[in-house]
Amino acid sequence: MELCVSTFICYKESLMELLPVFAKNGVKNLELWSAFSFGNELHFPYWESGFIEAFQEVLVQNGLQTNTLHAPFSEKIDLSTLNERHRIEAVEEVKRAANIFRKLPEAKTVIVHPGGFITKPGEKKERLIQSRKSITELTSFLSGLELNLAVENMLPELIAWNSSDLAFLTNDLPNTGICLDTGHAFISGNLKELIRNFREKIITYHISDTFDSQDRHLLPYEGSVDWDYFKETALDGKEPDLLTFETRTRGELKKALKEVTSSFRRLNGE
Repeated sequence: MELCVSTFICYKESLMELLPVFAKNGVKNLELWSAFSFGNELHFPYWESGFIEAFQEVLVQNGLQTNTLHAPFSEKIDLSTLNERHRIEAVEEVKRAANIFRKLPEAKTVIVHPGGFITKPGEKKERLIQSRKSITELTSFLSGLELNLAVENMLPELIAWNSSDLAFLTNDLPNTGICLDTGHAFISGNLKELIRNFREKIITYHISDTFDSQDRHLLPYEGSVDWDYFKETALDGKEPDLLTFETRTRGELKKALKEVTSSFRRLNGE
């Protein structure tokens, strides 16, 4: 099992300029952060002409792999929106990002937020239907690119935080699984339930810790997540190739990556 680091750790800065820092500090596997609403659009401007070719060149020069892409999301890029035109536009933006991502070394999985905040009582069922429609379309598209789709478990006030919703969104769809976000699950109070119900469908992870109702994106053992239980149930006998740490900015990137690496080794029993 190897460490993968989400570039969310430096989302406020231009990623291309920081790629050598990851390589020099022992991190070779990256998850690309492409969210619009929580970050800097210049972090990973995949839509710019010529950007991805230059980005790929720097990746190769530094021996880096981009295994997963966190698909774009924002208030306007919402796979569950009841506005059908906006839903189609959201799906098309994820497709555009995925079509570019597939050109990069070791591209394998696209992770999506299945929907945004539930703003009106009674709209959840319709929003889930819209999200399922979007995920079905994306599954078909990504299959043609030889990519997998991972649906992330969300926070309680958003679409698809519980087992029944996640099952509705992913059941019977090929090349589609779950991205288990440990911080989200802790806040939702259903980490054990999600592991029990989806152990065989979890294809990637967002590893982070917290100690209250805020999604703090701390490192393991800095909060209150039961990491012993996580290792015994989620990882025992089903160790993934990669374990992705989705950590918030922690100051200087070099120092932060050393902290991430140390935390990964502890979690891995080294």
